[in-house]
Amino acid sequence: MLSMNIKGEGEKVKIVKKIWIIALSVLIFITGCTSKKDEKGFFAWMDGYLAMAVGEDYSIALTFFFEQNNAPFDTGEITDLSFDNLEQIEILRYSINPLEADEALRYGGYSFNLDIRADGKGVFKTDKLIATIDNSSVIFTIGEWVFDIEEATLPLDAEGVIDIWGSPVVGSNSRTFAYDYTITDNKTKIKEIWISEDIILSETEGLPLSNVIELPQTINAPINFIRPKIVLDIDGEEFITFGMSYYSGAMGVQEDVLEKSKERNMR
Repeated sequence: MLSMNIKGEGEKVKIVKKIWIIALSVLIFITGCTSKKDEKGFFAWMDGYLAMAVGEDYSIALTFFFEQNNAPFDTGEITDLSFDNLEQIEILRYSINPLEADEALRYGGYSFNLDIRADGKGVFKTDKLIATIDNSSVIFTIGEWVFDIEEATLPLDAEGVIDIWGSPVVGSNSRTFAYDYTITDNKTKIKEIWISEDIILSETEGLPLSNVIELPQTINAPINFIRPKIVLDIDGEEFITFGMSYYSGAMGVQEDVLEKSKERNMR
């Protein structure tokens, strides 16, 4: 029987990721209007669990909103980005691009596309992004992020073991996580799927290859980023690899998401 274990209380890869970074930026921008004036802007509230390998380059997308025609800074004014209190995760490269303008909407925005790398194994956390603007450090709240860094023991492109490329990468429901994998080797089964540091799907005889998982009600973020850690059993030996990133709640974002983000993340 499938179990969800909650502890305590609770260059193929890169191409695909870049495509969905662009798609995510467009999806998150689909929102409504509000009456309160914001002058400094805010990031969309997105909590994240990102499992990745030591030394692996990976890309994530964050979205920043501001009142239409009242951007607090230009994209070229940011000369450096880093995570607050998180030396283990380096932002190697970044691009900041305006979202497509829509005169019917009150808000404009920027997509922050970050290429990151971890230099050591461990679990690291942050909820803030530091930007250098006009030679000054500006701290933005982004959401609760957990980086679960492992030594990968199975190549991500291992042929004939597991295929993650058919798995969905975005969904409209912020309280579900969906996956769809393919295994062609009958000696291989999925032993565990980690979707947070506290939530581990497991089954003695092997997990189903596709499923939609209900996330706990304790999860409050309107958008959740999940890149799962996958533990495989291959002929009795355990291996670690990773799944596709999944943006839960990022499709068809409604006005309440913007309001929650502004209330939590407004500088």
